[in-house]
Amino acid sequence: MRLLVISLPRTGSTSFSKDLAKKNDLTFVFEPFAPMAKQFNKSKNFDSDYSKENVVVKTLINDEYGIEWLINLCKSFDQVFLLSRLSLKECIESWAFLNHKRNETIGFDFETEYYWEKTPNYEEAESQIYRWDNKLNELSKKINTPILYYENIFGVNNNTLRKGDKKFNRKLI
Repeated sequence: MRLLVISLPRTGSTSFSKDLAKKNDLTFVFEPFAPMAKQFNKSKNFDSDYSKENVVVKTLINDEYGIEWLINLCKSFDQVFLLSRLSLKECIESWAFLNHKRNETIGFDFETEYYWEKTPNYEEAESQIYRWDNKLNELSKKINTPILYYENIFGVNNNTLRKGDKKFNRKLI
């Protein structure tokens, strides 16, 4: 079984993908198309071979890959999950904060606990998230796959300390 998760950043997609992999006895592959993916996967002890069978591949939607590339990628998987957030404001806040802290704090990554505060890169993050959300919606229509939402999977947890991976209870496959 080959599963693909395409998401906006900060939507719980890593937790969701890891859980899919664990529940279905599949290998988890983290963002294999991202810059420095092999180095990151090695440091986190994640597999980086997205071409093998029995795998859950998680990737972020971004400006680097167009809709047609994503559609073709989807064709090589048995099932595709698209993830976003109902609250794009909270997605923007989390994305801006992560990128700002990553640049100023050694060791800060997507799994680090934090309290949110507005950062100087907020407007840039806002532009990215809205652009990528539009792209995700376009992809959803073209591949006829509904978008799943963070709040429906993990519950609403506004402006609180992020506590690493969260479990989801819905059976999706």
